[in-house]
Amino acid sequence: MTMPDTPSAKVLVDMHEAMVKAGFCQSGDVELDFIANMIPHHQGAVDSSKTLLKHSKNEQIRQIAQNIIKDQEKEIAEFNEMIAKKSYTNTPVSDDDYKKFVEDEKKFMDSMMTKMNEVKPSDNIDKDFLTAMIEHHQGAVDVSKQILEYSKDEKIRQIAQNIIQAQEKEIAEFS
Repeated sequence: MTMPDTPSAKVLVDMHEAMVKAGFCQSGDVELDFIANMIPHHQGAVDSSKTLLKHSKNEQIRQIAQNIIKDQEKEIAEFNEMIAKKSYTNTPVSDDDYKKFVEDEKKFMDSMMTKMNEVKPSDNIDKDFLTAMIEHHQGAVDVSKQILEYSKDEKIRQIAQNIIQAQEKEIAEFS
């Protein structure tokens, strides 16, 4: 990917670059897949928000970016620790159910990436950031709702519910 030549383009590229570089975790464990795929997703939001802070003068948008950085860096650390310690319980699923889980998760991510790519850089970095972040957050909401259909682990379920609640609230605020 060539380096963007405008701050707005850089914000947009940063939003998905971590996900593209990380690839897609497909481990056979729905809980691990959810957490491992959420880490680069959150990292994209953090990276994009940090880039925005270098260029935006809008205090309200800057506060949004600072909150995203604070909240999602905390969750990234929590997710990495959960993976390292395997501090969650794997919910057994059939091979067919796991295949459906992966197919659906990939569809959610592909849809999110497509919609984010539809946001074209303009001279309004704040608008571009919020427009793309709505789609980015919706992707997290979709996969969080999905894991609730599979996981029996209470910690994973709570994480998913927290993501849904926080990011649906932000989507409404950004719209």
